Amino acid sequence: METELGRIAMLSHQTLLESTTLQNEMKNIYKKVMIGTIILFIFMIIIALIAHFPLKDALIFAVGIAAAMIPNGLPSEVSIGLTLASGRLAKNNALVKQLNSVETL
Repeated sequence: METELGRIAMLSHQTLLESTTLQNEMKNIYKKVMIGTIILFIFMIIIALIAHFPLKDALIFAVGIAAAMIPNGLPSEVSIGLTLASGRLAKNNALVKQLNSVETL
């Protein structure tokens, strides 16, 4: 850790511990979607039981609706968006020193 490589390793470790603005926003989105999904899950169970579904069918129905609510493709869509944005910056010969700047753009 006393060499230049050790210093670089320590700096890279520190940056891995810090969350970026994009990561914080993604966490907030996932929390909101998860809370909404849980509320919808409970609501769908109640509706199914009112409609005289057996408990097993009501649970299967609610789990199916809740599973459809979770956005599985969101991380890949964000990655594609960041890739397209960085490609556009590279085409315009932009030089970016900090990753947070690219995420904000």
